[in-house]
Amino acid sequence: MNGYKVYLADDERHIRDGVADTVAWEELGLTLTGTAPDGLQAYEEIRSLKPDIVITDIRMPKLNGLELIERTQTALPDTKFIVLSGYGEFELAAQAMKYGVKHYVLKPSNEREIMDALREVIAELRVYHAREKEIEGMLRKLEQSAQGTDDTQQQETPPGKLDKKSKLIDHMKRLTAEHLRDGRLSLQWLAQHYLFMNSEYLGKQFRLETGEKYTQYLTNLRIDLAKQLLRMSAELKMYEIAERCGFEQDPQYFANVFKKTTGYTAAEYRKKFSIQTK
Repeated sequence: MNGYKVYLADDERHIRDGVADTVAWEELGLTLTGTAPDGLQAYEEIRSLKPDIVITDIRMPKLNGLELIERTQTALPDTKFIVLSGYGEFELAAQAMKYGVKHYVLKPSNEREIMDALREVIAELRVYHAREKEIEGMLRKLEQSAQGTDDTQQQETPPGKLDKKSKLIDHMKRLTAEHLRDGRLSLQWLAQHYLFMNSEYLGKQFRLETGEKYTQYLTNLRIDLAKQLLRMSAELKMYEIAERCGFEQDPQYFANVFKKTTGYTAAEYRKKFSIQTK
């Protein structure tokens, strides 16, 4: 990624103009993509522009800063926020913490304070995207192993050698690896959205071909990914690991399954096997 996009929402024009004119955007590797005087216009443009960072006032007409943050995080959950708050607005600003907002600038603010906050967010985004690349690499490896054969074996195998059932199972494994992080993934979901076949039939064929139930296969892949993340990253929180492994609907369920599968709690596993502690 060459740079990050920023959007600014504040009902005071002199603040919008001041931030737009004084922040050294190019120096930070940022682009200011737009500004708005109210939360509703901001939300509509944010959905279209998809900025990485949103700088927002707390008190705005039509849609206040908290409502803007809540709606944006529902539509674009990876967006980072910097909250501008005035004296006497601390309680409102503190409410933004429940949405994961960690960066606040007290008005009136100067260029240095805003740039410092932007630098902190940029650092977070770089770490986040580095982790995402690591995870994508892991998923590619899982997908390759799920195919059950490498390119050389495929070249040596005559085109008509594999029967239809084997090809179906290989296809199911590839789809599973591709969608492993999606909490909706299940045998029924694959059947309905990709394979267009009866899920009971698919489950029976998968078990006959592999010797295990599809649900167990899916769980094992997700736990394998979780183990890799726990070994490689000491910073990721447990709920973040659960989300990245497709357990976002229920982090406690992830904790229970991990302990049942590995014999360790996730925290115990990280402490014992983390490559960062060796």
